[in-house]
Amino acid sequence: MTAFGGGASGSLFGQSSGTSTAFGQPSTSTTGGLFGASSGGSLFGGQQQQQVAGTTVKFNPLQGSDTMVKNNVSTTVNTRHQVITAMKEYEGKSFEVRE
Repeated sequence: MTAFGGGASGSLFGQSSGTSTAFGQPSTSTTGGLFGASSGGSLFGGQQQQQVAGTTVKFNPLQGSDTMVKNNVSTTVNTRHQVITAMKEYEGKSFEVRE
């Protein structure tokens, strides 16, 4: 006995056991991306571009010192401002986009 009355040479739902996809379409022999794009592209078929995005200035945190008082004992501590806009190369720049 076969499942759902299909023929003995078919799949579970009566399809022939030839090459087909999960939804019954004939399978195509593509050597491409996720949605059938040719190989060598990105996930959705676009071409990958080797670009430098952003800045080429190496991050260098602004260093300074401060005085900390704990239990009436004054101690000098070293500080680092971990934000790109504190760097000298970015003085006068903003995160906001101008149009």
